[in-house]
Amino acid sequence: MVHEEVPTFANLFGSIEPSAGAEEPSAGHLRLRPGAIHRAAGGVLVLRLQDLLTEDGAWLYLKRILQSGKSEIQSPPTGNHVPSFLKPQPLPVDIKVVILGSEHSYDFLYQEDPDFQKLFKVCAEFDSVMPLNDGNVSHYIAFIDGFAQDRGTLPLTDSGVARIIAHAARLSEYRNMLTTRFTHITDLILEADFLARKASAGSVDAATVSATIENRRYLHRLPEEKYAEMIGAREIVLDVAGTLVGKVNGLAVHDRGYHAFGIPVAVTAQAGPGNKGVINIERESGLSGEIYDKAHLIIQGLLHRKYAQDIPLALTASICFEQSYTEVDGDSASCAEFYALLSAIAGIPLRQDLAITGSLNQLGDVQPVGGVAEKIEGFFDTCTLLGLSGTQGVIVPARNANNLILADRVERALGEKSFHLWAIDNVDEGLEIFSGIPATEFKERVYTVLKEYAGRMREYR
Repeated sequence: MVHEEVPTFANLFGSIEPSAGAEEPSAGHLRLRPGAIHRAAGGVLVLRLQDLLTEDGAWLYLKRILQSGKSEIQSPPTGNHVPSFLKPQPLPVDIKVVILGSEHSYDFLYQEDPDFQKLFKVCAEFDSVMPLNDGNVSHYIAFIDGFAQDRGTLPLTDSGVARIIAHAARLSEYRNMLTTRFTHITDLILEADFLARKASAGSVDAATVSATIENRRYLHRLPEEKYAEMIGAREIVLDVAGTLVGKVNGLAVHDRGYHAFGIPVAVTAQAGPGNKGVINIERESGLSGEIYDKAHLIIQGLLHRKYAQDIPLALTASICFEQSYTEVDGDSASCAEFYALLSAIAGIPLRQDLAITGSLNQLGDVQPVGGVAEKIEGFFDTCTLLGLSGTQGVIVPARNANNLILADRVERALGEKSFHLWAIDNVDEGLEIFSGIPATEFKERVYTVLKEYAGRMREYR
């Protein structure tokens, strides 16, 4: 197996060195230099796709070799190369080529290059997670210990290894999975070793690993701190106590790729008689994505199904993400939007010490969403900043229970019952938590108001 790290044309397919002067033709073969293709003949050649495509002519010539089974050493198609009078005979090459690329590389080349699907018939995809079971945990421990020995780091205690594995589960976003992005794990081990040596410790334990994770978070969280400063200065208006009509705390995630954090967002709604339906203010202002627009249509469908089956929906309502000035997409706020709309219609106040995340379908089921741990932590930090009351908490989809891998500060608050979590399966369960009244009573109130709206519209015709 040959792994060519620098797949230039010459390194891959060989080259003919320029002549130093007059020489006998019989010695010309001494200027021939083999490439990775020749070294890997009869075996396997491993290449990185990105490197291969950036070299002029390399991709086309590689395809010719695989199609013909022969390789001819020649000068690169571009560059300042002195033409050679030598023309070596093509050599038969029996070789297998493995190309490493990103997750969409195979699909792109399969669609764009007709020859690709004939030559590269095996697509082997590697998952970013693996099941958390006894066998994989044993392999993970062996990997951690092996890396520590190879790099000469301080020994890791059992608690240190356990904390690393817990962090690996957090990176996977599933309680029953471990990440396979091992560079994140090896970087964590090296950084923890640095902190332990700095503290003159003899080993790396759980406290050192936790401090390393917190240090990394500190380096990345400047936007998070700026957002917290605006909340503390009341530049961003959020309520985490009391009750209000037509307002619900939704949750969003700001993902920078290497760091993600939750952001509470005030979702408001207004409603009255009319014929325009539910107006999506984000869409009207050009700030909504396609999935967000789809979620609004689902909200209208659910409103028809649950509250207006036998009456015309004579409604003009508007829903808005307050103080949102960038594009909004996704359907994870559809629960918050639906509750704000129902509150505006019925005139029933909802709790402001709660936040909710979750998407809806037209049957009223609450569906799982992404970034649920970051969203919970974001609302907890906001409540901590504005004052924990002991009644605050977050409502999440029950189907997200497997994603609840929370930071230590949130775990402690949950254990002390100064912060709370609710898991719901359908829209009525969350409505009862927010309003404190039975869902049937809330439904009757919404139906009565919608029927009144329909009557008013008939009078004005």
